[in-house]
Amino acid sequence: MKRELTCQKDGASFMEGTTYTTKTCLETCLCQDDGKFLCHPCLPKKPSDQCNGWAHEFVKVSLADSVNNKKCHCFKYECRKKTFKSIVKSLWQKIKNKFGSNDGEDE
Repeated sequence: MKRELTCQKDGASFMEGTTYTTKTCLETCLCQDDGKFLCHPCLPKKPSDQCNGWAHEFVKVSLADSVNNKKCHCFKYECRKKTFKSIVKSLWQKIKNKFGSNDGEDE
């Protein structure tokens, strides 16, 4: 029978694969199969200038799920190449915001 591995943090035990956000909301950690946490700093939900140029890449922000700290909002940024679809969608949203939209309904 395989023994379930756990990680210890702030006096609590967490199962392998569990995401944990520290009490200070400064980092989010993933319990690994070796019983240790792999931690990354939490980032605020704001645009990042870490990607090389907005014309070729965009920043994806996703909330890290945490079992222990629902008050924390820890975000992760990823730089990814823009697709034609994402460019068109972004431009369409800007047009709708600028000129308003009635979603195709004629008055």
